[in-house]
Amino acid sequence: MARAVAEIDTAVFVLDFAQNNSDVDSLGQVCDSFIGILRDATLTPQIVSITPIYAASEEAGSQRNEQMRALIRKVVSRRIAAGRYPSATGGRHDLLGPSRVDGLVDGTHPNDLGFQWMAEGLAERLRKVMGL
Repeated sequence: MARAVAEIDTAVFVLDFAQNNSDVDSLGQVCDSFIGILRDATLTPQIVSITPIYAASEEAGSQRNEQMRALIRKVVSRRIAAGRYPSATGGRHDLLGPSRVDGLVDGTHPNDLGFQWMAEGLAERLRKVMGL
């Protein structure tokens, strides 16, 4: 899949694939290699990785999303330090966090308002990364 994505002519890739992994181990198996394939195939586009948005399960003590956030930040930080990833990564709750549960339809998935808030949060990041 990463090789196919790398063929897209774009200025920026926005990666948000943590939530579709069943656990941190499965994310660990794909995150670094996907980014590596994407970066090795093309050095031109910027890459923005976002971390999982807030989920109500975190209030019940689930550590899944925070562990995924930590893994993504680690991979991105390592690639930035190596000079192979001039990019940004999302923080703990900077796109949709616990103060914005009205943006979640079921405590996990964004509704229209949640997607609007996420788009607004990404817009500024994308302007910065693209130098606009």
